[in-house]
Amino acid sequence: MVLLQRGFYCVEDAVTASTLRWVYPCAHFGGYHALLGGVDRGLPTKLTPSRDGRCRAEETSGKDSMSDHTANSRSSMQDLLSKVSRYEALFELTGVINAAGDIESVGEVLARRLKYIADVYSWRYICFDGDPEDPEGPEPITIVVDGYRGRTDVMRTTPATLSRFEVELWRDRKTRILCGEPMSNALEQLPVHFQKDDLEQISVNALVENSKTQALYLFCRRRRPFTELDVKCLSMVCGFFHRKVHMLWEQQKLRDLELAYLQQEVMLRQSERLATLGRLSAGMAHELNNPTAVARQ
Repeated sequence: MVLLQRGFYCVEDAVTASTLRWVYPCAHFGGYHALLGGVDRGLPTKLTPSRDGRCRAEETSGKDSMSDHTANSRSSMQDLLSKVSRYEALFELTGVINAAGDIESVGEVLARRLKYIADVYSWRYICFDGDPEDPEGPEPITIVVDGYRGRTDVMRTTPATLSRFEVELWRDRKTRILCGEPMSNALEQLPVHFQKDDLEQISVNALVENSKTQALYLFCRRRRPFTELDVKCLSMVCGFFHRKVHMLWEQQKLRDLELAYLQQEVMLRQSERLATLGRLSAGMAHELNNPTAVARQ
């Protein structure tokens, strides 16, 4: 074997007994790939050293190694494309959610676009306006957003309407995957859109800050379990979805306070006007009912 250029060798083809002019390393076949007369022969070539110190190139079918490599390459490429497409969908989702002006619009956006991020059959979001575990505080308002087949239902209710299972998850403050018997027991207490015979798993995502649960998510999936990429994407979705809903909720409460203040101010002005009109009417009635005083004047 004679070195002609860097990385290129001249060897003798054991099959045709002719000289292969160029041979270069090919990682796909784990050996060398031969070019006969500058034309790619398309077959993997194996270099076999002989007793005289010369290397012979033997052509092999390479079907097994080629098929294994092709399958691995396709699998890796599919995984990469799946990650890229999901991250692009996440980026687009954040932009659309940030542009939404109310909680109902945010829920509709997530219901329509979640299928591009994770294969979720139905989901539920729970958040409290206050601390539901404080016995001395007022009963907080509960926001519940249910997503099912591209549709959403936003409810403002009380903690008493939640199931015992959801209350326990809120107090537990843990993110987990439910399957088997625990999932079956949970489905008995969940809404109708969670009732499906072929449900595989339920992903419970709890957002915890300062040792307190801020929001609770339930995602259910059919036929197949959640993958590691699904869990990562859903955790990111939970974060910015809750922040947007919380911000819109605070803005709504501020608008409600401003509206209540304006209503009280209008009522106060109306009461002042009525009081002034009452004083004027009383004075006029007194003068009209006292003709002697009018005559003296």
